[in-house]
Amino acid sequence: MALIKRSELLKLLKKGRVTSNSQVYLFFGERYLCRETADLLQNALLYERQGVVHAIDSEHEEFDKTLARLVSLSLLPGLQIYRVSNCLIFGGKSNSSGALQPQLIDIAIETFKKGLPKNNILIMVSESVDKRQRLFAYLKKNCTVVDCSVTAGAGAGAQKEQKEILREMMLKTLRGFGKKIEPRAVEMFFERVGFHPAAVVVETEKLALYAADRSSITCKDLQEMVGHSREDALFELTDAFSKKQTGRMLTLLAGLQDQGIHGLAILAAMRNFVRKMLIFRSIQMQPTPPWKKGLNANEFQNHYLPRLREEGEWNELLKGHPYALFMTFTRAAEYSIGKLKKIMELLLEAEFRLKGSPLPPQLVLEDLFLTMLHGDPGSAVPKNIKP
Repeated sequence: MALIKRSELLKLLKKGRVTSNSQVYLFFGERYLCRETADLLQNALLYERQGVVHAIDSEHEEFDKTLARLVSLSLLPGLQIYRVSNCLIFGGKSNSSGALQPQLIDIAIETFKKGLPKNNILIMVSESVDKRQRLFAYLKKNCTVVDCSVTAGAGAGAQKEQKEILREMMLKTLRGFGKKIEPRAVEMFFERVGFHPAAVVVETEKLALYAADRSSITCKDLQEMVGHSREDALFELTDAFSKKQTGRMLTLLAGLQDQGIHGLAILAAMRNFVRKMLIFRSIQMQPTPPWKKGLNANEFQNHYLPRLREEGEWNELLKGHPYALFMTFTRAAEYSIGKLKKIMELLLEAEFRLKGSPLPPQLVLEDLFLTMLHGDPGSAVPKNIKP
């Protein structure tokens, strides 16, 4: 019983083995990978023995109640799998007070030490965990903890790990349709979808259905279904947002969703845009070269931009046509650092909602864009729905 990587568990399941005799499992890390890997374990357990799955949402059931159910003998035959999604006991936005949280941790550890009825199994899924927490340390030593996290960032190592996971998910989805894909199309696909496992599966399914009468997916298929038109439309969306054109922004947002563009891809485009605004706004706040309100295009191109490029700190972002950069800098000047940081927080909250709440993606995205542009639009998204 130990902490194992997702890949290790997949190898064990492929060999027809379920890890040890553990009755308590924790999956943490990237949400989609946690859910998918927990599904594989659950299916393997039910393949060995018949049973029932009790789905529990941690936001609507306190953990002490879940523990009480877990130690009870069931009248139902076979395995009783208690599957807790979005498990808040590990440091999420708990609906318990700080004092109650340590008590629940103590109760949980005592419960697991005493042991569970032999037919009862607990599977917990949590996107984030506090690895210093006593409960996590206990589970790592005495139960089975599966690490489904993925290295973040744009470094070579992180990119390699991300692509390996995306390739695995893409090929698995294609096998389900009896399809293959041209090697050249794989890299093109990753560039356009990015590291969004849920979006990768959806976009791959679209490609497979589009090529229903053929055994292999081509670069042309990819250009048709996940082509440059998507990048153009996403650019238009960020342009409408930066110009505060509410009607155009909502129309473009609806059009992207009608085209089947995954909500996570839309959020990624907005996150990149806001990140660029944040960097440019920070540059403008530096003492040298001084940014002046009302700086015109000629001054920017002939004096301000050359001095920035001489410093060499943001060369990648300062490439491109000088006038296009001038317009971007001008728009960045309209924001405060605080406003941009708040928008980044809103984007993260919307990502949580898209991944885990029952709300329609259209409602989540429309509420997000209106809030980013005009502040709280009212009650478009119920406030009792947590990200």
